[in-house]
Amino acid sequence: LQTYIEGDFAGDATGYAFRLRHAYGKLQYWTVGQTWSTFTDLEAIPFTVDRDGPNSLTYVRQGLIRYERSFAKKYEAALSIENPFTDFINPFDTLQQDLQRNVDINGRFKYSGKFGHIQLAFTSRVLSYTSITGVKEYEIGGGVMLSGIYKTSNKGKIYFTGITGRGIARYLGGLEGKGEDAFPNAQGRLDLLRLYSSTIGYEYDWSEALYSTITLGIINMNNTAAQPENAFNQSIFGSFNTTMLILHNFDIAGEVAVDTINGTFVILQ
Repeated sequence: LQTYIEGDFAGDATGYAFRLRHAYGKLQYWTVGQTWSTFTDLEAIPFTVDRDGPNSLTYVRQGLIRYERSFAKKYEAALSIENPFTDFINPFDTLQQDLQRNVDINGRFKYSGKFGHIQLAFTSRVLSYTSITGVKEYEIGGGVMLSGIYKTSNKGKIYFTGITGRGIARYLGGLEGKGEDAFPNAQGRLDLLRLYSSTIGYEYDWSEALYSTITLGIINMNNTAAQPENAFNQSIFGSFNTTMLILHNFDIAGEVAVDTINGTFVILQ
C-alpha cells in the first residue's frame, strides 16, 4: 500500500496560501483520492518556466477512484470515476447550479515504444441543474484527447495534444474556473459549449546540460447566439525557453512567453 500527500503555498493570487495538491492511496491496480485526472497526459506537456504552462492542455487534480493496468510492457489502460464539478456562466440568474448527481467517467489507452508514446483518452459528463421553470434538468457532455511524444532524434522530440468536446472546458488549464462549460439559452436550458484545443512543442537537447523548448497552444470555442460579443472565443499561447542544468536538482532557465485572449495581448514575461 502506497500513500502520498503533497502540498504547496500557491493557493491564491498572492501565492502564499496553503494548497493541497495530492492526497491518495494506491494498492495494486487501484488509486483512490485526489491526484491527476485520468483525462491528462503529463508526459506530453512541453516544459515551460511559466508555472501555469500552456493553457490549452488538461492538468486537473481532483478526487477519483481509478483502475489502471499495464499489458505486454507497451500498453496501459485506465478507467476512473471522478469529481463531477460543473462550471457554467449564469449572467441572468435564470438557472440554479445543482449538486452534481453523476460522476465524470474518464478513461485512457496508451501505447509506448522506441519512438515515444501515443495516448487516446476520453471523458463523459452529465451536467445537472435546475431550469428557469424549476424543473431539474441535465445535459450530456464529453470529449476526446489524442496526445503523445515523438522522438525525432537522440536530441529532439515533439510533444503534441489535440482535444475536442462539449461541456469540458473546466478540464483545460486556461479555462478552469472561467464558467465556460455551458451558457443559458432563450428556452431556459443550458447549451454546452464546444471547444477545440491543440498544443505542439519541440524540445532540443544542445548537450546533456542544456536544452531549449518552443511551444504553441491554441483554444477555439464555438459560442452560442445568446452569448455576448465579448465572450471568450479564442486563446493563443506561445513560449520559448532555455534551461541549463547546473547541479543535480538545480537548474537555471529563462523564458519568453506570450498569451492572447480574443486577439488581445495579455501577457509578456
